[in-house]
Amino acid sequence: MIERTPSILLVSNLEDFTTDYVAALCKDRNCDYFRINSEDIVQNRFTYIPLEKTIIANDETVIDLRQVRSIYFRRAPSQFPAGEPTEDDSFLFRERREFLEGLLMSLDARWMNPIAETILGERKIRQLSLAKSIGLRIPKTLATNDSKLARDFIDSTGKVIAKPVSHGFLQGSSTSYSIYTNEIKPADLDKTLPLMEAPMLMQEMVPNKADIRVTLVGEEVFSASIIKEDTSAVDWRRPEGKKVYESHTLPQALSECLLLLNRRMGLIYSAIDLILTPDEEYVFLEVNPVGEWLWLELELGLPISDRILRHLMR
Repeated sequence: MIERTPSILLVSNLEDFTTDYVAALCKDRNCDYFRINSEDIVQNRFTYIPLEKTIIANDETVIDLRQVRSIYFRRAPSQFPAGEPTEDDSFLFRERREFLEGLLMSLDARWMNPIAETILGERKIRQLSLAKSIGLRIPKTLATNDSKLARDFIDSTGKVIAKPVSHGFLQGSSTSYSIYTNEIKPADLDKTLPLMEAPMLMQEMVPNKADIRVTLVGEEVFSASIIKEDTSAVDWRRPEGKKVYESHTLPQALSECLLLLNRRMGLIYSAIDLILTPDEEYVFLEVNPVGEWLWLELELGLPISDRILRHLMR
């Protein structure tokens, strides 16, 4: 049986192509790494004794995690192999997730990003308050489950978009899909009850010259402009929309402000979405603590993976 004590831990799930890419780079650079996917919990033996033993083992290998010094946290433990449905499924899901998160958080290692800060960092309501407090311009915003207030906001603001308060990715038993940002009109609220089933996050539709994606790794800033072929399209992330990517240079003061936001949120890595208006103003939209970056590296040659690996190997 082979015994290993890796110094770098990659935390993800089996379907994460970005972690595949990082793992390949680790091999190229002879990094001593180990990848743990949430699906692994039913394929391996886990042993934890406080301050004495943290082991993952199978019939061929024993991995001692106590020597891990850096953790790249890409995906929360949430994808587990489906067995026969039982009434205990929700309990088993919670037990698996909380065990894995607790196990990882017990390690004395440098994180990109810490689990707790990642979870807090995904809260869009908190993001907007922090961004505004440090001087970033944000869209006129209302979050409410009062349909009358929502209708009044649309009437007084003009063009308004609605977006999920959460990440908007839904995964069912047989399919998965994303809820994107969309324009919302008064007629869309005509059939709602006085109190909507969940509070809606609405914002003014900001005039758009370009969408800007900013990727922060430590104290380094990488930015790209995204030009939509269909200028009336609201959300550039829709896969069917054609777009052009270009390297972009942010004003120094804005870069420093975004780095400050990252530090306030306790993050090492983040992907931040901005809008550049026709008047050359930048408007903050949101932060994704585990946002994708590989497509920008492949499209524009931005050395994001190199900076991530440098941080992990430091």
